Amino acid sequence: MSEEQAAILRALSRLEHHPANPWKEELSSLQARGSAGEEISEEAMELLGRNENVLIWLRGEIGASLIGGCRKGFEPLPGGSGSPAASDVWLCPRSGCRESLPVIREGEDAPKCPAHKVPMIRKRS
Repeated sequence: MSEEQAAILRALSRLEHHPANPWKEELSSLQARGSAGEEISEEAMELLGRNENVLIWLRGEIGASLIGGCRKGFEPLPGGSGSPAASDVWLCPRSGCRESLPVIREGEDAPKCPAHKVPMIRKRS
C-alpha cells in the first residue's frame, strides 16, 4: 500500500465519525476496499471533492503524510450555496494536540477530537 493510500485511509477513518458526515456508507465501503489492497485514492478524492472544504482538509492530511507534498486532483469551482469558507476547520482545544477535521456544512455540531474525545473548536479563515 502506498503512503498516499495509507494517508487517505487514515483521513477516511477520522471523517467516518464526524457528526455532519453525509458519506457514511461510501466511506465505510472505501475503507474496506482500501484496507483489502484495492486502489481507492481517485475515488476518495472524487467523492470528497464534492465539498471544497473537505477536499482542502484531505489534501492537507495527505500532504502532512508525504514528503513531496500533496497531490493535484479535481478542484471544484469555488462558491456554492451554503458551503463554509474553504479553510474553516475544527481544532482540538487541548494544548499541543494537532488533530483537525473539516467543517462540512454550516450549523453542524462540533465533532469530538478523535484523540481526546472533547468537543473541537471551529477556526474560521
